[in-house]
Amino acid sequence: EIGAARAADDLLRKVSDDFDKAVVATQEGEMKAALDLTKVLVASDSSLLQAHARFHLARLFLHEDDPERSIEILNEYLEKNINWSPLDGEAAYFYSQSLAEIPMVDAAIPRFRAFLEWFPEASERLRSAAYSRILELERQRESRLHNLADGMKKTTRDLRKQRTDDPVQMDQ
Repeated sequence: EIGAARAADDLLRKVSDDFDKAVVATQEGEMKAALDLTKVLVASDSSLLQAHARFHLARLFLHEDDPERSIEILNEYLEKNINWSPLDGEAAYFYSQSLAEIPMVDAAIPRFRAFLEWFPEASERLRSAAYSRILELERQRESRLHNLADGMKKTTRDLRKQRTDDPVQMDQ
């Protein structure tokens, strides 16, 4: 069984060759995937196609360990494309996930809870993962060692992005 979000995505891929090529590039881990999705986003007048391009772009950035960019893209999705696509629930989930990865625990927990409340029809896989993440994040919030590890992970991400300003140097 295929859900409405996947069906809409598959249909858009059949209608737009550029979007299909960009999604395939994303799935194959090609370096140009982000550029291809951005080209589709800029060239399209369709809010539906823009929503799907933004969604895939945000997922790509999250997968590439860049949750800050993922949040930027999902903010645009929520500002410009909400209620245009059946991907809204998944976008809300991955927004929460991106916040958790930064980590912004105090922002992620209420957003995971909102996802569960506002999208009861979301896939059981995402709903189960959201429940698990809430429990995990609540435990993390109380652990000083986990906070230290999160800080180290963020510093590593910043260095990979060649951010070397004073706050990053201090954290390092």
